[in-house]
Amino acid sequence: MEEDDIDKAIQYMREVVDAIPEDRPGRNYLLHSLAIEVFQKYLRTREIDELDEAIQIAQEAVDATPKDDLFRPALLNNLGIYFNDRHERIGAMGDLEKATQLSREAVEATPKDHPDRALWSSNLGNTLINKYQRTDVISDLDEAINIMRESVNTIPKDHPERTRLLHTLGSGLSQKNFRTEEIGDLKEAIQLAREAITATPKDHPERAIHLTAFGYRLGRKFVKTKVIDHIKEAIQVAREAVEATPKDDSARAYRLNTLGHNLSMIGDLEEAVSCHQMALLQSSSHSLTRIEGGSKILHLAVKIQDWRQVYNDLSTTIHITSKLIARSLETSDKQYMLGEVAELASRAVAVAFNAAKGLLDALALLEAGRGILATSLQDIRIDVSDLRNKHPSLAEQFVCLRGKLSKPISRNTSSTYQPSRQGQVSQRHKIDRRLDALILKIREHSAFENFLSAPSEADMRASARLEPIIYINGSIYWCDAILIEENQIRLLPLPSLNITDIAQKANKGSLGHPRILEWLSDTLTRPVLDALGFVPVSGDDWPHVWWIPTGPLINFPLHAAGYHNRAGFETVLDRVMSSYSSSIKAIIYRRRGLNPDARPDLTGAVLVATQDTSLAFATSEDEVVSSICKSMKINTVELEQRKEEVIRHQPNCKLFHFAGHGHTNNADPSQSHLVLDEPLTVATLLDMSLHESLPFLAYLSACVTSQIRDGKFIDESIHLVNACQLAGFRHVIGTMWKVRDEICLDIARITYETMRDMGMTDKSVCLGLHFAVRRLRDSWVKNLREKNLENCLNEGGDQIAMEDDLRDCKLKRDAVLVEDDHNNLGLAHWIPYIHVGV
Repeated sequence: MEEDDIDKAIQYMREVVDAIPEDRPGRNYLLHSLAIEVFQKYLRTREIDELDEAIQIAQEAVDATPKDDLFRPALLNNLGIYFNDRHERIGAMGDLEKATQLSREAVEATPKDHPDRALWSSNLGNTLINKYQRTDVISDLDEAINIMRESVNTIPKDHPERTRLLHTLGSGLSQKNFRTEEIGDLKEAIQLAREAITATPKDHPERAIHLTAFGYRLGRKFVKTKVIDHIKEAIQVAREAVEATPKDDSARAYRLNTLGHNLSMIGDLEEAVSCHQMALLQSSSHSLTRIEGGSKILHLAVKIQDWRQVYNDLSTTIHITSKLIARSLETSDKQYMLGEVAELASRAVAVAFNAAKGLLDALALLEAGRGILATSLQDIRIDVSDLRNKHPSLAEQFVCLRGKLSKPISRNTSSTYQPSRQGQVSQRHKIDRRLDALILKIREHSAFENFLSAPSEADMRASARLEPIIYINGSIYWCDAILIEENQIRLLPLPSLNITDIAQKANKGSLGHPRILEWLSDTLTRPVLDALGFVPVSGDDWPHVWWIPTGPLINFPLHAAGYHNRAGFETVLDRVMSSYSSSIKAIIYRRRGLNPDARPDLTGAVLVATQDTSLAFATSEDEVVSSICKSMKINTVELEQRKEEVIRHQPNCKLFHFAGHGHTNNADPSQSHLVLDEPLTVATLLDMSLHESLPFLAYLSACVTSQIRDGKFIDESIHLVNACQLAGFRHVIGTMWKVRDEICLDIARITYETMRDMGMTDKSVCLGLHFAVRRLRDSWVKNLREKNLENCLNEGGDQIAMEDDLRDCKLKRDAVLVEDDHNNLGLAHWIPYIHVGV
């Protein structure tokens, strides 16, 4: 049917539906038919509004259909398809869960001998496979395979829809092979694809689906067998699939990537890159698939050496990446999607210079491709005072829309007045699109052309007016530092630093070992500080620098690098005080509208200390902090470890101190948490919006509150420290790894005493932590020398092992204390503490 015909059919059906009373029998069937037509239009136009409308109409049809209606399973099945399609388009887990639920209801409501049950089962199998890809829960995949086997065995061999069932079963088996490496699953998946191709006419639009699957699976078989005939056939059928795909088909990018990948395996790089470039530019396809095309080009860059073209392709890829996640998505959805496109930005600098581009071009790519989740939150929490002064109506609209997006999706939908979770998801999608349109409208006005745009060169230099910003970039090509100062932005090559050493040391652990600290000094921190002109400080006037490490370097303690065994200390700690950030735009955002010399309104402090008897010093720490706060006339509220109470007190809290256990979830950083009666997760903190109350300090005296171990999330810095910053705290003190209980007490005491004595200013927070860490470092070195263990420092001996080397350690803030103090002297427990702030 032509598009004009679809529009006419939709218009006619709308008029019919509108003319029929809502309680008239049969209206639900007309709604179902109207939803089908609107969905068909969406498949042509890819306009998300049309998919939303199809879901809305189909939901109305389901709601109007009695549970015993024989037609209800068909309505449920189609609505499930629409939700699954929106999940694939936008990435909301809520849509996928709803699709799975509806598809399951459709199957369960259909008799086993019903001719359509196998089709409903196929859709359920497809959603379960999608769910497995998202959650990695193998039981979902096993259930999908079992359902599809039953469906394939049930449906007649001459049924026109049987090939779809063969395809879905093959997809499940291919996924299983990817997980288990069981060759039998791959062979069966290949056979199913071959059978589907044989049964599909050459002019059938779905033939390309089966050809692509066949080509992909044969390519995987070639990787295992190295039989050249396998890859030749894989290329042939993948090429046939591309040729059979219309230019505007949304699946075209995936098929081009499949062909390109197969071609690269036999060394046909020119055509492989051409395929990936076409995939990257396929605007009708899903963003993740297009980004995959750009990523493939980047991986082939060293071989093809066409750096100008690679730069252009990387620029396009990062631009798509920066627009990848909708603001309406939940944190877990954003995290998942960004985890699929990790570490693109870190290669931008080398690619830009190889392409003879300027430093600003490279820096722009680096900034655009990192911290995307943070940007999505910062954009809707930005200060709009200037906009309100000049265009109050636009400011009011912006505040209204961002307020709706700032509210987390409610899980409790039992109330009559509370929309269903899925209804909330749909509403947020619409609000997000309205906000996009409003931002474009705001940019039409003078002085607001760059509203919510990337920072300019002037913005970046201004952010380094008093304190230089140091971007450390490591890639497979080379490593360098970008030094941002008020008067210039310059590149400092780091020839002794390479990504292989970085990765090996990161994987080995023990990142606080003297050997690591000295290696960091030789290869990175000393050349950087020398270039900036910093020398050891003799008085109390401490210069301040901002470190922005990328890739695996984000887990290294740059602030502690150096030779702590040498007279006078050749270390970062003795030349500058350090803070960390995830990006320049994060620094700019945090400083916007703030007076750095102003003293904050510290009207209240919330203190939480664990009652865990294994952490004997946590209660003492709480008492020390409380006493210091009271001496500064700060009202304190000491809470038990109850999540609900902690959250309730946050809007009126200016200082939050937590002394207890922290937990890092490596697979899902959004579920890393502070241990209370219920976990206080990163996701929960990110959902908080405290930017209007401007809380001053979150002090997380717990283990591993700023650690990221999964490389997929390196560029996003998703951890507890950043979550507190994004929630609205001006300053956060946290830890890079496990910390010792009594050391936590000493660090907290010295930090707060310094803030009290110097006044509660932005500078005093970082300075307080700096003094505390230096004092504990000095004591550590003194103890080593008194125990004649200095040779361990000089030689980097194994006694200076860090926490990762200890298996029975006690009294850690997520474990317990080493029993022998002598053996414990080598543990540099002062290292992990870091500051993030303004």
